[in-house]
Amino acid sequence: MSDSDTVVARHKGFIGSFATADVSVMAEFLTEDHVGMPPGRPQIVGRAGAQEFWREGFSTGDTEFTSHSQDITMAGSIAVDRFRWDMVVTPHDGSPAIEDTGKCVWVWRRDPDEEWRVATAIWNSDRSQPTPWTGG
Repeated sequence: MSDSDTVVARHKGFIGSFATADVSVMAEFLTEDHVGMPPGRPQIVGRAGAQEFWREGFSTGDTEFTSHSQDITMAGSIAVDRFRWDMVVTPHDGSPAIEDTGKCVWVWRRDPDEEWRVATAIWNSDRSQPTPWTGG
């Protein structure tokens, strides 16, 4: 399997673990020094910070998330993964579902154990109003 194919498979693996809200498995897709840059919020540092962010997001409602690859650029032990996403959050409090779309860039890095992990993630919503996962 090529490095590009491996990154695509890892991306799909992360999305699969997101679908089950398994923050422990999701964290395995991140580097130890991961930095996440969500809209309207301070940056997220490290796996523990990401897990806290995800738990907060999942606590607001059931979340369906899909991604649509636009481009993957490989450069040695770095890969830039650019994609669009769609999300529907059905709040636990019974209020109407919230639909959101946006764009994202993940910078993958091959770690010393040869596993590809997301070192940096930045995403933005196309909505003008924040949602639970995008600064709301």
